[in-house]
Amino acid sequence: MRGATEEPDQDGTAQPSLPTNAAARFLPCSARVNPGRPATVGTDLWAYTDARKRTEGGTPVVLSIGALEVNTPTVWFVACLILWILFFPAYIVTRNQNS
Repeated sequence: MRGATEEPDQDGTAQPSLPTNAAARFLPCSARVNPGRPATVGTDLWAYTDARKRTEGGTPVVLSIGALEVNTPTVWFVACLILWILFFPAYIVTRNQNS
């Protein structure tokens, strides 16, 4: 393995270790550093505050797809947080249709 080193184990035998860049490939996506994540969370928070203001103003942003209904600011926030690529654009479109 390229970049691997041998480190002695407790009993003194050499054990191969992974280089740090190879070890990062085995981390789950949530454990990796993503420079775009703060911007994503920022837009999620904006969707939450905007949905809350609209709900308090009497015009909630509601999206219904079959049995799925996204109808509260908290549900919008969680949906955007989990699957931003789908729900944030859906929020923008739904928000503009309700205006």
